[in-house]
Amino acid sequence: MDNPLVNAVTSCPPGGGLVDKSKEWQMEMLMEKLRSKSGQFKSFLESAKALRMCLLEKRYPVDSLERSQLHKCLDTLQQNIKVATLQAMVERLESVSRQLGLKFVAGPTGLDWFISSDMFYLEVVLEASGGVKDVKIHHEGKVEQQSCEELVSCLARRDFADFASQLEGLASIYQNREDDKLREEDEEEKGD
Repeated sequence: MDNPLVNAVTSCPPGGGLVDKSKEWQMEMLMEKLRSKSGQFKSFLESAKALRMCLLEKRYPVDSLERSQLHKCLDTLQQNIKVATLQAMVERLESVSRQLGLKFVAGPTGLDWFISSDMFYLEVVLEASGGVKDVKIHHEGKVEQQSCEELVSCLARRDFADFASQLEGLASIYQNREDDKLREEDEEEKGD
């Protein structure tokens, strides 16, 4: 009585081998379902492009709340897209600028971009590959510009969180100066 089926069933540990095989089989079936559906999903780049197009589309009016939510989704997508091209770098810089309430404008060459507030602006000079050549700070009331190696380094490392915090710091310095000027003007008016 050398029946292979009987030998297989009797040699398996009680409940162990069959349950493990069943779970492996179920897992493989689930993975196969995922593999078959993965082609249906859009990449981060395609999703970001679709969101951008939705924001620019004029056919359907978008209220400010919807626009804000769409920008938030776009920013989340941008944060998860690897910056490896000029277009990706420009989009990430635009996203950081928008999050900080700064203006973002293209320069005449398409490789220089300006991030600005009322008190200062940055000129970000990019390479055609998406790399960073230089970041120059133009301060209010000053003719000369300063090259800022710290900001170049942040962008070269693709550390946009550090870049954003540096911009926030720069903006807060100017905000504090503006607040001080307003206080001085108020005190002068009260003194007169």
